Amino acid sequence: MLFRIAIIVSLVLFILLIRSVDAGQVWDVIVDVNPVFIIIALVTLLMEIFLKSWRLQIMTKIFAPLSFGNSLKIFLIGRPFGVVTPGQVGDLARTYNLAKKTGLKNSQSLALSFLDKAFDLFFLLILAALGLAGALFLLSNGTGEILYILVVLIVLIAVLAAFIIKKNWIKFVLRPLFKLLVPPKFHAGLRASFDDFYGIFLAILKNKRALPIFAISLIIWPLASIRAYFLALALGISVQLIYFLAFVPTIAFIEMLPISIMGIGPREYAYILFFSLIKIDKEQSLSLSLLSLITNGIPVALVGYYFVLKEQWSAKKIPKD
Repeated sequence: MLFRIAIIVSLVLFILLIRSVDAGQVWDVIVDVNPVFIIIALVTLLMEIFLKSWRLQIMTKIFAPLSFGNSLKIFLIGRPFGVVTPGQVGDLARTYNLAKKTGLKNSQSLALSFLDKAFDLFFLLILAALGLAGALFLLSNGTGEILYILVVLIVLIAVLAAFIIKKNWIKFVLRPLFKLLVPPKFHAGLRASFDDFYGIFLAILKNKRALPIFAISLIIWPLASIRAYFLALALGISVQLIYFLAFVPTIAFIEMLPISIMGIGPREYAYILFFSLIKIDKEQSLSLSLLSLITNGIPVALVGYYFVLKEQWSAKKIPKD
């Protein structure tokens, strides 16, 4: 049901958007791209794929051996499922292969899968909050009140980090993420194995490898902002990098909401809304959003689909226990 609603939302929003802009101007902007900046943007995409695969390897090796090559395949296999599911929850499919590659229990593989996604969303929320506060600071010419907001956000993040290691608090904090990120048919299995999940979470926090896991998670989203910056340069859009660091995390969060397919619709409106604050017109913002989809989501999904075919993998192989 959610899948059908997401398709309808994406189609309706995108059609309304196309009707409200000069489609010819959008096309002119996209076809006149600078290939040098596109290549630089793709390099940042390769770096992001490397880092996400490396993070999965580091997390998994706390419990079972996993080569980087297998970790990379597992990540890529999840992408075709991620781009066609609301909120990219299909990405969870990539780590169900962990049970096959490492011998981990199904519940452990599912817990690692959820944590991998939760780390992304947790750090995205932090950067989105800080980015919005920073954007307000920049757009208000350094008004002091914005600094107070920033301080409050930092304090709240510190408090959350302090309490998240407690089991009851982790239940409270992760319950909405659980409902958002995990397909309903797996709720019972993961809920029943919460102790396994919590044990894995604490083992990661206490392990010396926790620091590189957090560092990688923190680097990934600024890379996405930098990629959007170079895509903008490729389109001839001149905007300071600081605004991409401020806006893109929130746009990425909106894109991840389970109300559309591949973020189509909400992402475009988010680009238009935020970049209108710095006087970028709708056609340029829409062009940037579409170029981001063309150069980011689709190529990685196609590569992932190659590995899906090569390993004869399907969603039917996802363990449910």
